[in-house]
Amino acid sequence: TLADLAMDFLKSEVADSARDGGFVEAFRVPYYDSTAMVTVGGILPAKGEADAVTDLVTSPNWKGLVEEVIEAPLMTLREVAALQSQLPNDDDLGRAHIRALGFDLHDRQIRSFQKYYKYLPSFAEIIT
Repeated sequence: TLADLAMDFLKSEVADSARDGGFVEAFRVPYYDSTAMVTVGGILPAKGEADAVTDLVTSPNWKGLVEEVIEAPLMTLREVAALQSQLPNDDDLGRAHIRALGFDLHDRQIRSFQKYYKYLPSFAEIIT
C-alpha cells in the first residue's frame, strides 16, 4: 500500500509538471529487517525515450522491481561474512548448513539472503 501511494504521488508530481518524457516506475523493493520498509523510484526519460526505458525496466535482467518481500536478517558482520563465503551457490542453503556456521536463520531469511545478498547494503553499529 505504501509503495502504491508513493508511486501515485511521484506519477502525479511528474504529470503536474507536464514533463515531456513522463515517468517510468523503475524501483519497487519491499524488504523487512526489524520493520517493514519499501524503496520506490523511477526514471524521468527524455522526450521520446519512455518506450525504451519501459522495455529496459520490464526486461528479466532488471533487478529494481521485486515482487516478494526481501527478508534481510539482522546479522553481525562476522555472520554476514561467513554466509557470503558460501555464495554464490546453486544449491539452496538450509538451516543445518547455517547452524554449522555458528548461527541460525529462518528458511525464508536464508532464501532472501541467498537471492539478494549482492544487492543488500551493509550497516554496522559501532559503540565507543
